[in-house]
Amino acid sequence: MKNLSTVGRILFAIPFAIFGLNHFLFLDFYIGTVSSFIPLGPYTVILTGIFLILASLSIIFNKYIKVSTILLSILLLIFILTIHIPGLFEIG
Repeated sequence: MKNLSTVGRILFAIPFAIFGLNHFLFLDFYIGTVSSFIPLGPYTVILTGIFLILASLSIIFNKYIKVSTILLSILLLIFILTIHIPGLFEIG
């Protein structure tokens, strides 16, 4: 059963690591999605990419999981409030 929870933990963390890497590989795309009221757009994209990678590494290596998952959920809530919801109301 312990092996199953380890596999599940790793499978949960891998997409966040990929999303974090995408922040670096497709930087221009992500900069285009940042709302105008967010300060330092390119730096914010890079910083969130770093946060996503660090959270996934924390989950994979089983260190500070509670703190990293709480911070990850806050980061995802910020994404929803600042990128996805305003994107629903864009015209064009």
